[in-house]
Amino acid sequence: MPNVLLLRSPSGDPSVPDKYESLFANERFWVASVPVLETGLTNIEELGTHIMRGTSYQGVIITSARSCEAWRAALQSMESTSGKRDPSFFAVVRGEPIDSAESSHAVPFYVVGKASSDALSSICHDFPGYPLLPHDIRGETSGTSEQLAEFIVSDLPTRPATLLYLTGDKNRDTLPRILEHAGIEPRPLQVYGTTCSPTFPARLDKVVDICSDSDWWIVCFAPSASGYALPALRLHFAFPGEQQSHPAAVRARLAAIGQTTHAYLRDECGFIVDAVASKPNPEALLAAIQGASNPAA
Repeated sequence: MPNVLLLRSPSGDPSVPDKYESLFANERFWVASVPVLETGLTNIEELGTHIMRGTSYQGVIITSARSCEAWRAALQSMESTSGKRDPSFFAVVRGEPIDSAESSHAVPFYVVGKASSDALSSICHDFPGYPLLPHDIRGETSGTSEQLAEFIVSDLPTRPATLLYLTGDKNRDTLPRILEHAGIEPRPLQVYGTTCSPTFPARLDKVVDICSDSDWWIVCFAPSASGYALPALRLHFAFPGEQQSHPAAVRARLAAIGQTTHAYLRDECGFIVDAVASKPNPEALLAAIQGASNPAA
């Protein structure tokens, strides 16, 4: 039975089965999720200020689940401060006519992947009446930031345009460059930062110790997490493309959740990546690994 190691945090709700783990387990893979990074939110109060000025933007760009968490945290902070959910209250604060309070609902939210789309949809349900809610979610079928940028360029008719762009502490310039070339200004706001989890090496040791099978797939979900994880991974695994490895290492193959992570592993680390998901979701990842495991099928 092949082992699949997912370098990610499992589903945040322990009462709900993790979609990745459930799908692979159903296909007779032994699967485990080991979080590599710890993420902390930042600039939440400033994000709340941007939310209050929502109608000054022609759109919002969200490319990660962490950015969705930051949006929710900003609304929770506003709730604790105002204790109100009346749209007219927020309209008055912004200096708008009361009957324009719902106008921010028309602001499109551009996202990468269904996970971010689902997270934003739950915010609409939990915070009715708040300004700049993500009622209009677009681009969820985009598999990368580059694809999302191209989608925004084709979808957004207004020029010039300014979009609020929520970021982490590590971002490539691909999306901003494409938008700026098309006359769209992405206004970045960092809302989270990542560091390596101090418990990752110990958790990895535990997972490897309980698995006797030598058939391993290591799935990378982000360049930053991959970079942090590599020193500990090299103590246990030997990867395609490596010239040297630890004497006790077992052979493992690499899979990437998308083209950005694939490019990092290939270009920055010199690895051969055997499977790349066509979209950032469990089904596409499973299909890529199954296809690479059984190329003649």
